[in-house]
Amino acid sequence: IDIWELAPEELTQHIGYFPQEVQLFKGTLRSNLNMANSANDEQVMELAQKLGISVFADSHPKKMEMPILEGGKGVSIGQKQLIGVGRIMLSGPSVWLLDEPTASLDSETEQKVLDALLERIKPADIVIISTHRKSFLKLANRVLVMHDGKVLADKSPSELFSTDNGFKATEL
Repeated sequence: IDIWELAPEELTQHIGYFPQEVQLFKGTLRSNLNMANSANDEQVMELAQKLGISVFADSHPKKMEMPILEGGKGVSIGQKQLIGVGRIMLSGPSVWLLDEPTASLDSETEQKVLDALLERIKPADIVIISTHRKSFLKLANRVLVMHDGKVLADKSPSELFSTDNGFKATEL
């Protein structure tokens, strides 16, 4: 079926897309996190705590109601990324498309994101991640290594990093 034949609400209900550059909208931190209105206040607050969003929210006098300007002006790139990751997690898609979801985050915050993803991704979900970070291998059951548009390897993580596979994982 052609994707254009599907109702937009069907797509947004099932597909979650995280682009490299997260787009935030004029509103509040809470409204930018829960754009799909798919989570209750308790779920929003729990996720904000797990991801570390509450750290910068609590430093603002309005907490989760802190204003966000169009395009995310007023928050750092890392904070924008966390808000975007939180947004997709709260929407609970069955198909996850993640493009460098932690590129602007430090290793400690990245681990929080990975832990939260591991909690939320269901066994039947489809997850496609484009990343340079090896930490995401714990989410993978299949890894494609690409260079200049060519697939260099298509293996399970354990096969990819075995010593006798003919592919040098150190080249990654």
